[in-house]
Amino acid sequence: MDNSSYLKEKPPPTKKQTKAIKMKGFFCQHYTAVYENKNCSCRVLGKELDGKEKRSLMIYIHGGGFCMGSSGDKRDLTFLSELVEQFPSLIIASVDYSLSPKHEFPVQIGDCVRCIKWLLISEEFPLVGLQDQIDFQKIVLCGSGAGGNLAIACLPLLKQQKICDSILGLILVAPWLFVRPLVKSRFEPRNQYFITEPIIRWCETKYLNSDPSLLWSPQVCPLKSENFLHFPQTLLLTSGRDPLQDEHLMFKKKLKQNNVKIRHTHFEKRVFCFHLNGTKKHRKEAINTIIPFLYSIIYVNKKNK
Repeated sequence: MDNSSYLKEKPPPTKKQTKAIKMKGFFCQHYTAVYENKNCSCRVLGKELDGKEKRSLMIYIHGGGFCMGSSGDKRDLTFLSELVEQFPSLIIASVDYSLSPKHEFPVQIGDCVRCIKWLLISEEFPLVGLQDQIDFQKIVLCGSGAGGNLAIACLPLLKQQKICDSILGLILVAPWLFVRPLVKSRFEPRNQYFITEPIIRWCETKYLNSDPSLLWSPQVCPLKSENFLHFPQTLLLTSGRDPLQDEHLMFKKKLKQNNVKIRHTHFEKRVFCFHLNGTKKHRKEAINTIIPFLYSIIYVNKKNK
């Protein structure tokens, strides 16, 4: 498959528009533009601070089985705002991408790569008013569910543009991995709480347009990849009542075998994407795991240089 179409240089963005959502103590702005002759959009969230210290940028890719969700999803915004509340030196850009079944693989990957390029290397800075607030040498990529799969698929394409050099860390929460043969955990009754095997199968079919040959592509199933040099330090969050948990353990093993620095935290009693589908207590558990990782890659690494 030719990946160059995702990365081909085209004219700078035009027709930029913004729309704000009121959130007390936060700025939450939706940005849209045409970049590389296609639409890009993201929602940017951060604390309203008086200081001039530059902040790190987290690029967040939402989940939803490749078929649902958006940067404005209330559950995602709730989680992300609580994360920023606890780690105010962070600005989050949640990207939008085309959804299945109207759009099939690999459109979603192309959308995410294009939006990340728009945010990081476009000639015309898209985030109006934030030019002096972001440190572009401190980028974190984060994906949840299907967004985790897309985040992984974006990495080698970003490396081609040497954008990976500024990505300090990768955070994956219950990433979708398309492992074959099907893992045992997909069928265990205790895991069929929030997302079930029939739902998973339907989403996979719509995303891949019922083409089983795509399951052998590393862009679909990261375990098929033989090159992990583009991976930054990685944090993997998994749960015990998740149909995909066996896939996550296989992926952790694969990363370790390829010398990727990975931290793994497992929440045995939690469901799939518990940071979105659980209670405030569950969100706090995820946030309390993510913050030490952010601190280590943003501040500790800097001290060691």
